[in-house]
Formats: sequence, C-alpha cells, structure tokens
Amino acid sequence: MNYEMAREPCRTIIESVENAPNFPTKDDEYDYWNKVGNCYATLWRFKEALIAFKKAFSAKSTESMSQNISEITAIVEESEVERNLRDSYQRFGEYGPAKHLTGKTVVAYIFVETSRSGWSSLDRQQTISTLEFVQQWYRSEAKRRKVVEPVFVNRRFVVTKDPQLNRLDESLDGYLNQRTFRSQRPFATHITRRLGFDSTSRFIDYLKSTESAENVMVIFHLKKERRSFAEPCYTQWCNVEFTFILQPVKSLHWEYLHNTLAHEALHLVGADDLYNIESAVSYDTNDIMNTGSRYLEDSVVGDLTAYAIGWTDVRPETPFEAN
Repeated sequence: MNYEMAREPCRTIIESVENAPNFPTKDDEYDYWNKVGNCYATLWRFKEALIAFKKAFSAKSTESMSQNISEITAIVEESEVERNLRDSYQRFGEYGPAKHLTGKTVVAYIFVETSRSGWSSLDRQQTISTLEFVQQWYRSEAKRRKVVEPVFVNRRFVVTKDPQLNRLDESLDGYLNQRTFRSQRPFATHITRRLGFDSTSRFIDYLKSTESAENVMVIFHLKKERRSFAEPCYTQWCNVEFTFILQPVKSLHWEYLHNTLAHEALHLVGADDLYNIESAVSYDTNDIMNTGSRYLEDSVVGDLTAYAIGWTDVRPETPFEAN
C-alpha cells in the first residue's frame, strides 16, 4: 500500500470530510472513503485513516480494503505501545523561567559538540531554519486560536567538545537505556559553565534581563539519534528547566526534527504529554502532544495544550483527569 499521495490535494480532501457528499452509488462511496483514508495515511493520521477505510469497506467489501484495514490496524497498535503509562494530565506552566507561550520568549539554542556529535556550519544553519519554522507554526496556531502571537528572540551558542562533555554524552546514553529518571542538570551546568556562567540559573537570568523577556527556553542539541526529552519545572522554587534534543538535522522518513522541537519546547511552557494517557487514545489525536501528524503544519495545538501553555483560561472537558 502506497501512502505517498500529494499533500496539498490531500488537505483539500480532508477538509471536505465534515461535509461528505451524498453518494449516488456504493462504488462512489467506496472511492471517496478510500481516497480519504489514503490521504489520512499520507499524513500519518492513522486513526482517522482506519475510520475512513472501514467506511469504504462498509460500502463495498473488497480484499484490498480488508488488507488496508489490517495494515493500518497494525501501525496504530505499534504506535500505541506507551498509551497506558498514565491516567491523568498535569499542567505545570506556572513554574520555571518559561511559564507560558505568551509575550516575549528568548530561546537559547546551544549546539553541543562531543566526540559523537559534530556540527558543521550548514548543519547549524538548517537547524535554526527548522527552529524558525516551528516558531512560525506556533504563531500560526496562535492566530488560528485568536490569541496574541508569541514573540521570539533566538540566541545561538556552540560548545565545542572536551573530555567531560564526552563522558556526559556517554552517561546520557546509559540514562536513556535504563529509562529511569536521572536529572541532567550536571550536563546542563557543565555546558553553561563552558559559556562563561557560574550556573545554568545565572545563564537564564542573564538572557531574561538582556532581552527583557518574559520567558527563557534553553535547548541543548546533540546531533545523535536518541530519544529527546525535557526537564521542565514542577515546583515554585525551581529556576532551571531545559530540553535535550537528540536528533540529526535531517531524517529520511519524516520531519522528525520539526515535530520533536515543537513537542519538547511546549513542555517548558506547561504542556504535558497526551500520547501516553490511556483515556486520551481518541482525544484530540492530532494535537502535537498526542500522536500529531507527519508534517508539523498538519498538527495542531489542541484545546488542552492551549490551556496548559496559557492561551486560554478555559479548561476543556476531557475523558481523563486534568489538573
């Protein structure tokens, strides 16, 4: 099965779903929902693709459609392996140096070099272009939701390799393999000391004061293919938070870095994960904090995420506990 239909026509087709036409024949109904299913699959919105293919199968039971349903069901099951890890949502945007995605935010983007993470000038340029794309997507989503668009000031830094960075990089792999929480503040502290600051909190204070910003996001980027993560603030006395992006600049399969940056940075301004909450399996699935879409511009900042990052004071109804 080929899920590579053209993006723009697919977006038009998907927009038509809410006003799906009356079909003169079962063949017409089958063809329509088959096309819709393939479009959703092209955008990796597999749950919606499964619904569309089942509607096509109801119109006309074919072997090829049965195969489509089997393939998409397997993809959905594979993508949901962490779905049952949690049963509630925690909003924590009131704490730390980046409380909400409102006002002016200074982004410290730090390229970290180790013996296994090297950065060319082209790599850095492409990464900053991706960051700017993500920030434009944030502004577009704010505009769609009729809230004041956030303002960003990007400050970029490069920390060249040293023996301690190499050791910290290796220990990071061990931490990720164990999947047990261990704060990476020592890693962050070493990096910011290399930038000339006594501590990460001093570095954050410097950025906030020099840029007169309401928020500071600190992003450490190592060019390696591991699982990215964020360490946001959960308490009122916390004054350091950051995210580690562990992705190459380009991916052969999808816009991995776009989606990773958009997702992890939102943790710093209050958003929690949705993809691992059991009762969120069918809730706002196209939210960037849930399963999202293949291309960032096809994902959304959903109602609960908008509430968490300070874009609305209205907490939406959810099928799970949201604090």
